[in-house]
Amino acid sequence: MARHDAWSLLDGTGAPATPLVLDAAARLLAAVALTAFPNTYAVTDPLQAGPGHVGAETVRRAVEFIHAHADRPITLGDIAMAAGVSSRALRYGFRHHHGTAPMAYLRSVRLERAHQELRSARADDGETVAAVAARWGWAAPRSFRTLYRQAYGTSPSRTLRTPGRSG
Repeated sequence: MARHDAWSLLDGTGAPATPLVLDAAARLLAAVALTAFPNTYAVTDPLQAGPGHVGAETVRRAVEFIHAHADRPITLGDIAMAAGVSSRALRYGFRHHHGTAPMAYLRSVRLERAHQELRSARADDGETVAAVAARWGWAAPRSFRTLYRQAYGTSPSRTLRTPGRSG
């Protein structure tokens, strides 16, 4: 008696196919269906190492580059080149290893550097929040003040004016 299940349909002999053969057949069927019918599916192979598989060492190189060049105008492409991966791969790797995007990480490093400057600066020497913010990439002091308050729980001007700062 001939079998009429998925196992026998694959090889025609009636012998059960292995899980790997069934998986390959299912992938082939899905690929044919996705090719034949209009869809918005992005063609990727889930078993192929891709942009989400950026290793910790690669992300570490990017982080070191960010810390070394935070005071310069750098782009996502610059960081990716230093890490040896594409910009897209770097974004996926950062999201996986740090839970944030590379440019958001750069912004946080710059915010920390601005915070350090405000803590060590003296308002009576003519230093201003706007000048510190501008040095670290904020053209709009208002956005700097908002981010600063969110990160440090106080205003940047208070940090600048407070002797013996701890904030």
